[in-house]
Amino acid sequence: MNLVGRNLTNDKAAVLIDNSYLRMELLDHLNGRNGKFQLDYQVFSDNLCREINADRFRTYIYDVSLESNRSFLTSLNLQDRFEIRSGKLMGTEKGIKQKQVDILIAIDMIRLALKNKIQQIILITGDSDFVPAVQ
Repeated sequence: MNLVGRNLTNDKAAVLIDNSYLRMELLDHLNGRNGKFQLDYQVFSDNLCREINADRFRTYIYDVSLESNRSFLTSLNLQDRFEIRSGKLMGTEKGIKQKQVDILIAIDMIRLALKNKIQQIILITGDSDFVPAVQ
C-alpha cells in the first residue's frame, strides 16, 4: 500500500479566505504581466492543506456579493466542500469599504473550534486584527 502523500494523522483543516485580500494580493503580484490569471480555488485549498499534512474539511470564501462577481461566487458555492459568506459594502469618509467580513471569519473560527470538526485552520487575510485569535 502506497502511503506517500496520504494524511497519516487524519487531521482536518478549514481554509478561510478573505477573497478581497487574496484578489488584491494576486493583482499586486501579477501587475505588469500579460493575460489574466485564474486561480483554481479547489486545487489551491487542497494544496494548502497538503502542505500541513491535513485533509480539507471545507473552504470558506468571504466576499461581498456584487453583480460583477455573483456568478463566480455561485460557481464556487457549488463546488464540493465550499461555502460562501457574504459581507456588505458601506460608504465611509474614505470611500466604499467591505464590512462584516472580519466578524464572519471570527465567528466561523470559533464555531469550527468549538464543534471539534477540525484540528487546523488556514487563514488567508491581511488583517492583523486576527493575530490574537490565531495565537
